[in-house]
Amino acid sequence: MNILQNRIFHLIYRIVYVSITTAGILASWIGWFPDIHNEFYVFFTNQTNIFAVIVALLLIYSSITDIKNKITNKKEERFVNLSFMTFIYLAITAIFFNVFTPNQNIFTPAFWARIQVWILHLASPLLFSLDFFLFSNKEKITKYAPLETTIYPFIYSIFIIIRSLILGDVAPFKESGYIRFPYPIFDYKTYGVFNVILMLLAMLILSIGLAYLLRFLLLLPYKKNKEK
Repeated sequence: MNILQNRIFHLIYRIVYVSITTAGILASWIGWFPDIHNEFYVFFTNQTNIFAVIVALLLIYSSITDIKNKITNKKEERFVNLSFMTFIYLAITAIFFNVFTPNQNIFTPAFWARIQVWILHLASPLLFSLDFFLFSNKEKITKYAPLETTIYPFIYSIFIIIRSLILGDVAPFKESGYIRFPYPIFDYKTYGVFNVILMLLAMLILSIGLAYLLRFLLLLPYKKNKEK
C-alpha cells in the first residue's frame, strides 16, 4: 500500500501535528504573561490554530476508527469540509503575517526568535496543508464549503468590532490598556466606519471567489478521471 494511503501513517502524522501546534499555542499564551492583559484570545492566528488542532483531533479520531474497523477514509470524509476551511484560515494567517508585517516576516531574525511565531505562522499552516492535500478526499468537498468558510471570519469580525466599541466607550475598559484593534482593517477610528465596512466586504467577496476557485482546481483531477 502507498504510504500516503496508510491510515497508521496518517495517525502518526496528525499526532505530530497536534503536538507541534499545541506547543506553539501554549508558547503564544505564555508569551502574554508579562503584559498587563493576556489578550491571546483576540488574535485570529491563535484562534485559527486552536481550530486547526480541534479539526486534527477529529481526524485522529477518524483514523483510529478506520484502523479498528479496517476501512479507508469512511469516517474522515465527513470532516473534509472542515479540513478545507481550516486550510484556508491557516493560509490566510501565514500569507497576511508575512506580507503585512515585513519587520517580523519569515526573512527576518525576529520571525525565528520566538517559537510561537514560526510554529503558528509557518509550521502549522504548512503541516496542515500537507495533510489536507495528501490525505483528504477532495472530491467530497461540497459546493457550499466556500460559503461556509466565511462563517467563522464573519463571527470573528463582529466580535472584534463589538469588543472595540466596549473598550472605546465603556468604563472601566476605556483607559485600561487593552488592544482595541488587533488588526488595522478593524480600525474605524483611523479609517472611518464606511471604509472599514468596504474593506471587510471586499475581503469577504475576494475570499468567497478564491475559495470557489480553489475548490474548482481541487476537483479538476477527479473530473478528468471520470471523463477517461
